[in-house]
Amino acid sequence: MPFDLFPTLHPKSKHWVICARASRKWEYRGGTDDGPIVHVDLVLGDEKGNAIYAEIPSSEIDTKSPLIQEGGIYIISRFRVSKAKSLYRPVDGPYMVEFTCYTKITPAKDVPQTFPTHIYKLTPFTDLRRHIGENRNFLDVLGIITEVSDTRSVQLPNQPTPTLNRNIVLKDLSNLEIRLTLWGQRAAEFTIDAIYNEEQPEPIIILVVGTLMKSYSGEEYLSGNTACRWYFNPAILEAEHFYTVLRNQRLPIKHTTASTDQTAPMRTSLPLEDKHLNDLQAMDPYDFPDGGCQCTITITRLVLTTPWWFPSCNRCSRACILDGDGYRCNTCSCTGYRFKYKLCFIGNDGTAEAEMIAFGEVGRRIVGKPVQQVLRTSRSANDTPPDVAAIVSLKFTLAVTLTEQSYYNPQKSYQVNSVITAYGRQHALPDTRHDQHKHTAGSQMPPHALTYPTSSTTDLASQTLNYPMTSYSTPPNPTVQYRSTNISPSSAPEIQIAPHKTIPRDITPPPPLDHDETPSKKTAPTHDVASSKHSIAQKRLFQDTMDTAKDSGAPKKTKNDTSKAAPSAPLSLAI
Repeated sequence: MPFDLFPTLHPKSKHWVICARASRKWEYRGGTDDGPIVHVDLVLGDEKGNAIYAEIPSSEIDTKSPLIQEGGIYIISRFRVSKAKSLYRPVDGPYMVEFTCYTKITPAKDVPQTFPTHIYKLTPFTDLRRHIGENRNFLDVLGIITEVSDTRSVQLPNQPTPTLNRNIVLKDLSNLEIRLTLWGQRAAEFTIDAIYNEEQPEPIIILVVGTLMKSYSGEEYLSGNTACRWYFNPAILEAEHFYTVLRNQRLPIKHTTASTDQTAPMRTSLPLEDKHLNDLQAMDPYDFPDGGCQCTITITRLVLTTPWWFPSCNRCSRACILDGDGYRCNTCSCTGYRFKYKLCFIGNDGTAEAEMIAFGEVGRRIVGKPVQQVLRTSRSANDTPPDVAAIVSLKFTLAVTLTEQSYYNPQKSYQVNSVITAYGRQHALPDTRHDQHKHTAGSQMPPHALTYPTSSTTDLASQTLNYPMTSYSTPPNPTVQYRSTNISPSSAPEIQIAPHKTIPRDITPPPPLDHDETPSKKTAPTHDVASSKHSIAQKRLFQDTMDTAKDSGAPKKTKNDTSKAAPSAPLSLAI
């Protein structure tokens, strides 16, 4: 039977049948690779050598993922074709394949031998520098192994537990070198023992796919995580020149131990002191431990005066400002950016309550979904999505430090550095209103409050989440409701909505950090300026993230039917 080739796929039809080799398969568990499986990713190749990215969502992993093994060839039908992701793309192309509950997968028989074994797009070593901080496409390289280190355990600032890494030094035929750093499971899996003989050290050519170019403390390197794969001495056309030049040569591979490995210094993680919020609030900020403390809190409401997302610079992680069709970092002038979480909420442990803020990957661990996935479900770029509103009533043990404004304000606020333990949704919220935080009958709630009134017999896991549609220019609409899958309308509590307060339009850049995470928030400006530029940025963000959810077959009523995402300007680096 004839099969559809990848270049013919488009969203307007639903009856595609493809025959493809699963060239690569990996599980995405979030930025720190330690959370639940968010989705399973695939790189598929058809018999003509065309490639496309495919994704199995979390809801279908148990039924669909076991049916596909890396390297196998399968007949796949009843899937959806949608617009390709804008970030972390393993292959180029306008569309991607999405598996659904109706997708059929069967092993192919008597298939031709033309299916590609390796799918790649090589980047020369001379071009790697200009990709520093970019995350639109993964990078693939071909080189010679000259050095391999042992694995070592490294404590990263944005992770609660240490992770493994391993360094491999590669060079091209012009003797340009680049360091490849593998992380976590990939670091543990890498070995050359099966193909390298120290007595007869023949050169090892390696094809590495699925990496990102990064910079740390002035040193440039390729980073390989779950999407990374490698192939020793691959049978590809580009490697033939290596084999010809290196024929009959001996090239020993240097082995470095952890003690001499040139990587970022390992941080020793000391146990954090467990504190109640009333103790933290009573503590002089100058007596606060430098390494922070840990506290166990329940999220009782959101602070809606702060946007829950922001555009983060790919190079220095500071907040970016609007610049034409994209964003630009005021500090380093980098035009590469990605959206990150900026969750501001009130935590309560029964002794006191305090404002807390979580950035980037820490926010992802609290919400449980990547920020791009949540943005796709937003009705507009200004509202609070259901996934963000649903963090109310979740209980965590958090590692926290003081924010800068705590040194100027008696009511301290805290930055969440990591999630130590997640306890899930609570049946009742802590209440300190009978202590120092009393609300009399005539008093108003704080202007930022989004409060869920509860009782000891109320199960928040089965309640409708009703929250205001906050906007930068319009008052909230309390009639809008979002409903999760396990909701009983009869038990839905009424949500108290505070008087509307116009949110400042400017996004204040947080202070810098030396790692790929976002630091504590600055105090937002108090002026209320109607900026048309930021409205344009909000619309563009919403369009970029919602394009994948649109039905391409439906007639469009917009004035400009271009359906183009905002282009990212290329980086200009002088290193």
